[in-house]
Amino acid sequence: MALPGRGLLGIRASNFGYLKPTGLDKIVGYNASRQDFDGVVPHMIPVVNFHALVETNFAPGTGTATLDLFADPGQSVKLSIVDQDGKSLAGTTVNGADGILGRTRATDQTSSEIMVKSLTPDEPRRVMVRHTGRKLVGAVVLKGDEASPLTLKLQPWAEIKGRIIDDDGQPCPKLALGQPDSRREKRPFEEIDILPGTDIGGGIALDKDGRFHVVGLVPGLYYAAGAIDRGVVHIGELFDDTKMEPGEMKDLGDLKVLPYKEGNDE
Repeated sequence: MALPGRGLLGIRASNFGYLKPTGLDKIVGYNASRQDFDGVVPHMIPVVNFHALVETNFAPGTGTATLDLFADPGQSVKLSIVDQDGKSLAGTTVNGADGILGRTRATDQTSSEIMVKSLTPDEPRRVMVRHTGRKLVGAVVLKGDEASPLTLKLQPWAEIKGRIIDDDGQPCPKLALGQPDSRREKRPFEEIDILPGTDIGGGIALDKDGRFHVVGLVPGLYYAAGAIDRGVVHIGELFDDTKMEPGEMKDLGDLKVLPYKEGNDE
């Protein structure tokens, strides 16, 4: 059932394997910067929640109408996962194998062959593969135009730890690690990553002594973190531009929250 007048009809596939909607610039009210629509009731409609969207405009008294909605599956690339000795490796967990709605979803793999779906050159995607039992990790940025299959060699993951303290040297256990409040534009997307766990919920919780310990980091990528108060408020930066070697355990020691530099969004 649908109301007469202007409206929006959206679909979302349960398997996540499609790109986000296209052609939305033809719909009056679409806000490209926010990727949603102005003046929508009862609530906003984020484009990233759907695989296809179409405008409706039924006249009063309309009985039945037929609309065509098209979901684009994009491109696919098969990854062949090997360990540091070049041997095929199954039993991994992958983040980013699905389309726009599931790119951060973790899925367990029973095969050494992983199919990465819904890729597009317009939005390069990092795919992360981990083997928890052997503490191995690997990552690759894909656009969908790569030769398939593509071999991804995992290497010993890196770990990082530290403690957050206040100006008096006392621990701050009620804070949490979150993503830096502003993106690090000084490095390209291919060179940076976020700490696992800072993209969900209230970030990475600290223990009673204000300490954190994050595992599964990709050697060679640059990491940064900010501090979150009460689970939602970004209050400053903790560290930036930190890179590790394979198998390295980096101890940052005691860290104080640094105010955001002038010009950063808060």
